[in-house]
Amino acid sequence: MDFSMIGQYSRFTHADLGKDQGDRFVFYPQLSLPIVNPAFQITPKLGLHISQYSLDRAVAGQPDTISRTLPIFTLDSTMVFERDVEWFGKGHIQTLEPRLYYVNIPYRDQSNIPLFDTALADFNFAQIFSENRYSGYDRINDANQLTLALTTRLLSSESGAEQFKAMIGQRYYFKPQRVAITGETTRQDDFSNLVAAVNGLVAPKTYMDMAWEYNYSERTSDRFSAGVRFQPDLGKVLSASYRHTRDPLKTTSTVDQIDIAGQWPISAQWYGIGRYNYSLRDSRVLETIAGVEYNAGCWAVRVVGQRLAAISGSPNDTLFFQLELNDFGSIGTNPISLLRRSIPGYGKINELPTDGNLLTSQ
Repeated sequence: MDFSMIGQYSRFTHADLGKDQGDRFVFYPQLSLPIVNPAFQITPKLGLHISQYSLDRAVAGQPDTISRTLPIFTLDSTMVFERDVEWFGKGHIQTLEPRLYYVNIPYRDQSNIPLFDTALADFNFAQIFSENRYSGYDRINDANQLTLALTTRLLSSESGAEQFKAMIGQRYYFKPQRVAITGETTRQDDFSNLVAAVNGLVAPKTYMDMAWEYNYSERTSDRFSAGVRFQPDLGKVLSASYRHTRDPLKTTSTVDQIDIAGQWPISAQWYGIGRYNYSLRDSRVLETIAGVEYNAGCWAVRVVGQRLAAISGSPNDTLFFQLELNDFGSIGTNPISLLRRSIPGYGKINELPTDGNLLTSQ
């Protein structure tokens, strides 16, 4: 058996005295019994979610002490089938992995609990295998539901590394939704949207990542994203992607963007970096990044400019300049986290393995 426990104490305050404030204590012990076999895995789990609130209410007449106790049962099961195949002239192992994930949580009235840090989570592959559709602890959904998913992977016969993965999944509900948060439309169907995703190596040194959410009721795509990345070596990468999300009213696009980014050697020691993020819906540039890096072996210099569109008013312009001494430290403003977030596959040039002035092939 496996035993785990989550414990959290939080205190919430607000400058606006018209908002609820208070303390929240969460205690969530869980006991599971993994049954593991090379061909399958079954994991039943039972937990008890205990929450205690001590509140300073903005509106009189509501309880200032609230307790909530919810038993949570899940059953996760996966089978793995595999066969030998060839791809690009090389031997691979292809898997077929059906997965069932069942969740049962009884209903509790939680309307008196304020929403401190809780929101509706995005519906994606990670979320359909989670117990709660909300982020945070202020709401625990009622559930009697089953998720069905199918995954296939392509693994290298030599190293066992994953080269390609495709997934499709859907959730089925056995009772109507009762718990909801402000602004949420309660579920009417007894099944969720269909989600699918594909990612991995589609050509030599070329990677693809695609995700799709299909709405049966509207017969349309609620979310779609697709991206491709060409990365022949460490420190050499070019990427392009497109992202589309419909708004909650299903009338216009909340997100409709293209994104182009890259890092590429200009000469033996100079590298160019950049990003261009454009909103098709708003017909405007959301973010541009441009810069150069110089690698002298024992030290490196980076100069990076960023222009970020503001919700209103003029764009925000930022200039990063950094001198980094290997194994000692750095001087100036550090743009590394910005570059890693903005440029998929970005490599820090003074940490890349080298052979003379040439990057070692990945």
